[in-house]
Amino acid sequence: MGPVSSSVSQGGPRSVAARLLLVVVAAVLLSGCRVGAEVVLDVGSDGRGSAAVVLELDAEVVRHLDELGVDPAAELAAAATAASAWELGREAADDGGLRLVLTHAEAELAVVTGALRELAAGLDERDPALLIDLEVRRDPDEVTVLTGSAGVRGPSTAGAVRDGQVLGPSPEELAALVEQTLDARLEVRLPGRVEAHDADEVDAGDALRWHLDTPREVTATSRPAPWPWWWWAGGAAALVGLAAVVVGVARRVSRAG
Repeated sequence: MGPVSSSVSQGGPRSVAARLLLVVVAAVLLSGCRVGAEVVLDVGSDGRGSAAVVLELDAEVVRHLDELGVDPAAELAAAATAASAWELGREAADDGGLRLVLTHAEAELAVVTGALRELAAGLDERDPALLIDLEVRRDPDEVTVLTGSAGVRGPSTAGAVRDGQVLGPSPEELAALVEQTLDARLEVRLPGRVEAHDADEVDAGDALRWHLDTPREVTATSRPAPWPWWWWAGGAAALVGLAAVVVGVARRVSRAG
């Protein structure tokens, strides 16, 4: 009986992230616990933005990864080091869970959305990946338009091969397991007031959230929020006051003459 080897494609830092996701899937198969993955895009009104990829592992998953000899923070740190625009943050939960955050520095929106698109670049079609293909444009009338697609591609194998034979669940079984255990979301914040969207949720702060159970289209539009009534009332009061001052000065000048 031959040795067991990984079937994950080899390559650069993105392959490291793919191997990490495969190990997470393996740990989930062992523990039956859920894993949270969220992509966050923050769009500014000046044509710039920032992004983050958040991976949340509960205590059971962390324990199984530890038993497998895998430090997910170290794996992601290697990927972040190779891609200088990304920085890794790590937060340990009180219950033993782990929250890993890859943050992309603020940059032109085309650069940020391109970096999100690159998360899946160079990966084999068998590798798991976050498929984030978004475009943000700003119309001449300052309407911000978000279009694109987002989703999660699960692994086609459990990542192990013996004597040329793929081990583990079938692709269909893996897809069902990933759907049951992976809670993937996309969150986008647009400038101004959101006017239309196809998101699943909108929180009080106008953050739009899409659940990525399956690949899907993503659309939203926003426009600058109107000035509040008290601003106009205050401006009108200021103009009235200024007019009164001008009239008063004119009267004094007239009397002096």
